[in-house]
Amino acid sequence: MKELFRDKQYGIGLILVSVSFLIYLLGLNVKEEGEALGIFFVHFIFTAGYWLSVIISAIFFRKKYRFCRVFPALVLSLISAYALNRCMNIFDASPFWFSIVLATISAACLSLAFFKEMPRPLRLAVSAIVGAGMIVFLYLAVYLVPIYPISMAIFWVLGISLHGFVPLLFIVFISVWLYKFGTYDKKALLSTAAGAGFVIVSATVFTVRWAHTVNLINDTYRETFVEDDAAFPAWVRVAQRIPKNNVTNKALKVGLTYLLPDFDSNNFFNFNFPSRFTEPKIHDPFIVTACFFTDEPCLNDEEKIKILESIYDCRQQATERLWSDEGIETTYVNSSVLIWPQYRTAYTEQVIMVRNTKSLWRGGEAVYTFHLPEGSVVTSLSLWINGKEEKGILTSKSKADSAYRTIVGVESRDPSLVHWQEGSTVNVRVFPVTDKEERTFKIGITSPLKKTDRRLIYEPVYFEGTDFTKAKEVAKISFMQTPENPKYPSFFKKEGSELSSKKKTKYDNRWTVSMDDTGLSAEPFCFDNRCYTVRETKSREIPVDIRDVYLDVNRSWSKAEFDEVTDIFKNKKILMYDGQEMKSVTAENKDHLYRTLKNQEFSLFPVHLIERPEQSLLVGKSTAVSPNLSDLKDSRFFESLKRKARSDRAVYFFDLGEELSPYLKTLREYRLLHYRRGDVAELRRMAGKSVFVQTSPEDDSCVTVHDAEIDIVKQSDNIRSSVAPDHLMRLFAYNHIMFRYAESWNTASPVTDALVSEAQQAYVVSPVSSLVVLESQADYDRFDIKDTENSLHNASKSSKGAVPEPHEWALMAIAGFIAVYLYVRRRTTKCSVNSER
Repeated sequence: MKELFRDKQYGIGLILVSVSFLIYLLGLNVKEEGEALGIFFVHFIFTAGYWLSVIISAIFFRKKYRFCRVFPALVLSLISAYALNRCMNIFDASPFWFSIVLATISAACLSLAFFKEMPRPLRLAVSAIVGAGMIVFLYLAVYLVPIYPISMAIFWVLGISLHGFVPLLFIVFISVWLYKFGTYDKKALLSTAAGAGFVIVSATVFTVRWAHTVNLINDTYRETFVEDDAAFPAWVRVAQRIPKNNVTNKALKVGLTYLLPDFDSNNFFNFNFPSRFTEPKIHDPFIVTACFFTDEPCLNDEEKIKILESIYDCRQQATERLWSDEGIETTYVNSSVLIWPQYRTAYTEQVIMVRNTKSLWRGGEAVYTFHLPEGSVVTSLSLWINGKEEKGILTSKSKADSAYRTIVGVESRDPSLVHWQEGSTVNVRVFPVTDKEERTFKIGITSPLKKTDRRLIYEPVYFEGTDFTKAKEVAKISFMQTPENPKYPSFFKKEGSELSSKKKTKYDNRWTVSMDDTGLSAEPFCFDNRCYTVRETKSREIPVDIRDVYLDVNRSWSKAEFDEVTDIFKNKKILMYDGQEMKSVTAENKDHLYRTLKNQEFSLFPVHLIERPEQSLLVGKSTAVSPNLSDLKDSRFFESLKRKARSDRAVYFFDLGEELSPYLKTLREYRLLHYRRGDVAELRRMAGKSVFVQTSPEDDSCVTVHDAEIDIVKQSDNIRSSVAPDHLMRLFAYNHIMFRYAESWNTASPVTDALVSEAQQAYVVSPVSSLVVLESQADYDRFDIKDTENSLHNASKSSKGAVPEPHEWALMAIAGFIAVYLYVRRRTTKCSVNSER
């Protein structure tokens, strides 16, 4: 041991390994290829220099040569090889577990110099790790076989290509060590075999699970695909029936996240072409091994993406991009929130700065998905161009999309765009984002406050997408009426006035602000001869003669709930949808139907197939996942829904769960459901009284904002003063558009045009309208995008109250002239009196 510590060459090797490993870790955040190449050459110099010293000492100083010196050289070579991989991609990024495995094996190899002096338990552990390392390096060596000829042919170019032989060198020198020292401790030798066996068994178990999952995916897909009258695409059936676990997630990402070499091709490195799925590409040895011995999922990439969007919350990763967002980072978020407790309304404005860490001649495209509180709507968008804030113009969704695609895809100039999406989300795009300066954009969201018991809750807007791990946030909350018993998170600090709070921290959306509900204000907001007021939503029991009961069963149901519900309606006709047709529930088949549907990850109940909605009740309990309605747009199911579903045929729906699936959220937002949430006891009470608890009816003059428990009423009025915020009109317009939107599915374009006009006047992003910022007026003219004069325009923090009407401006002007006239007359009269005296 003492002699070993006196071995300066070995000590230098350990120091170089430590320094090289530290440099490698510090270089993980480097995104520029030039910088990555420079870091590689640092590793390469360490490696080449140390190998040269080891070879010289082995040739010229044989008596003093120690075999242990080769392991620091091998570890330095491994680090250098993975540093080179950042510049010349042979392997995709390793999963975290595999990086830990390689680091552990490297540490074990470095410790072999002290093997004889180790206590027995430690020797056994090190031996097992080295044995596992043999299999790991065997895998890497086999994987790299196709590049051996190329590496040998060009090794004379600085010897860089010899990095391809590093795994093979590990196998050779570990084998030599086993031959030289294995007989010293035979139990350690057995431990080495056990370590190797553990890796082989683990890979085998994973491959068996993988094969089972892939076979289930393929069998389900093929069974549905050959059905002539299938209501849903085959991928929907796969998403419903496959188990939601880690293996399934990875199987669906083959070809998307996990790119594989083409085993059947003469060119081993003929990789799958990357799809639009933007998750970082990963090289997982277990997955490569499993795919070598088993089939791959027979789904195409688009079908895999739809399943991942539906059950694994991967919509941001699957969002289409016209340009790469690699290297783009969010650097700063400024959130300002105005809250009107007396109207149960809030306005959130976020100014976001974003930059590109990579030098791209055209720049990159920043793509965000903003998650809004339920019932919220985007009401403003700005982009800073040449240092000046340019406000967005609200137009039809098709015009905005056409302009953005043309300018970004072909001309590469400055636009920004926000599109409505299902599930209370919007898609925001900013282009170009370069390394020359930070881009800044602003988005404003009008939201209802959620009412729970006697408390009002503000939930923050949050986003995902462009990397925000280093972003700083400043958030400020201001109340437009003194709140009763407000509760803030601990990181908010009061600033003088009790009506505002501020925080400075890393970007974080996991907080809420609440206050007591002190009642609603009757003051209106008036615009264009119409006034908007809020009132409490009143629930009332209406008599309903229920004849048919439909059960929407899926994984979220328990057997006890199912039995209780069927018992409540044992004297009614009970039906369940098995994915192909409605089936009557009988004593003989009910358990079979339950077991079949219980295995579904989610359900898509066809509300349009309910024949007598006025005499029917749908009882459901949903999971948090499902496809969006738009994901089904090319299916027979969606076509049938469009033809038959209307708000005047809305279905009575009783929800036993705590949350709605995205599919049911959309149906509720389109007013295709009369919605009520409660437990089994409440359901039994309503069934016993033959009633359904329903909120106020909606029409063209009244809409309901469900979470806030308010109605917004529109009335013709050109006299009343306007005190309330303009957000009342914006919320009314958004909810009214959603109320009428489903009717536009099967009617002529004037209905949609009327909805676009309503969205333009209130300046709200909706299924038919989008906000877009273009670089110049000429761009707006070219795409026929015009601002509407008689509109609220972009919401802002300064628009806390009303926008004066044209006649109000006239009245104000007249009042001003009268005031000036009276003042001048009074002064003149006073002067005349004084002169007479």
